[in-house]
Amino acid sequence: MSDFLKINYSQILENGIVKEKEFKQARSIVSQALEKLLKWKSQGKIGFLDLPYQKITQLKKKVDSCLRGQYKTLVHCGIGGSSLGPKTLIQALAPNASIYFLDNIDPTTFKKIEKTLNMDETLFYIVSKSGNTSETKMQYEWAKSLSSNIAVCTNDQEGFLFEEAKKHGFPLFTIPENVGGRYSVFTSVGLVPALFSGLNVEKILKGGQTVSLKSEELISFVALAYLLHKKQKRNVMASFIYSDELQEFGHWLVQLWSESLGKQKNLNNQSVFEGSFPILGRGACAQHSMLQLLSEGPENFWAWFIEIENFGIENSFSKLIKIEAKATYESLLSKGRPCVSLKLKEVSEGCLGALLFFYECFVALFGLALEINPFDQPGVEDTKRRIDTLLNERR
Repeated sequence: MSDFLKINYSQILENGIVKEKEFKQARSIVSQALEKLLKWKSQGKIGFLDLPYQKITQLKKKVDSCLRGQYKTLVHCGIGGSSLGPKTLIQALAPNASIYFLDNIDPTTFKKIEKTLNMDETLFYIVSKSGNTSETKMQYEWAKSLSSNIAVCTNDQEGFLFEEAKKHGFPLFTIPENVGGRYSVFTSVGLVPALFSGLNVEKILKGGQTVSLKSEELISFVALAYLLHKKQKRNVMASFIYSDELQEFGHWLVQLWSESLGKQKNLNNQSVFEGSFPILGRGACAQHSMLQLLSEGPENFWAWFIEIENFGIENSFSKLIKIEAKATYESLLSKGRPCVSLKLKEVSEGCLGALLFFYECFVALFGLALEINPFDQPGVEDTKRRIDTLLNERR
């Protein structure tokens, strides 16, 4: 499927956890989901599938002229999908870059960072697709009170941030209307911080291009997840990520998984209360915390092991972490606990691009196979409306 990724689920079939007849039927369901996804793409309803193939010449020029060289520090203000993708890229690929991510509204954090910044050398990058996110609007007001060095990333039509960018002449980077926040890492949301930090964005995008949406391997993998979740009632997905450099990726995955797959209504507007609950484990630490529960507790989960093949370092630690992952994987399988494995060739631009795009495709297909919409978030929107109502009452 991709030179950067290796996927293995064969032992689930070999151990008889999933029957071949059911597996074949599930592949047919996922193939139908693929047809629907491609139809939505052709209708312009979704745009994330095109992002790895975009040309970024103009974006690079704009970043070079507006950001790079003028500022030494970037403060990225956003929340949820407006932050998790770029945080993943920067933690894994440019951990020493002078970039701060303000993705919450804890007042102590803002007070502390004010004391550390040289305002003349700092750019505030304010990110919200709608331009009306309450938390991000407050972050923007805070930034504006400190500096006029501001750039905005939002849609190109409307919203508070869009109007502010036009009013004050701030550099404006846009997010396509048909790309949701949790699928936006390959838009200006993620690419601007990546370019600011000096990453090779072309390699990131080319990594995404190596993932084929129509590959039999991807379809089969989604079919397996469908069976484990739908037929065996395993509605918990536990991930073991054996790399400290990919811990922010784990948080990105939790959001992608949760917002895409947790839905009250199906595509026929019937109440189904569908959902798969993600648990994030840091290997090998999780072996000393949640492993006991997964080993001997309820059989309502399946586990996903994410490992690095080449750390770029060969020593006793790199050997031990691989041994521990293998031992944990085999132990759970021996007890009838389904486990799948994804091995990343290395932590590099190409590999991260492949990893992120693989999961976007996987989750989109999984959601459509479950007959839900993996691209909306009505539950989140309800909370946003309630926040706005309460804020207006207090003014």
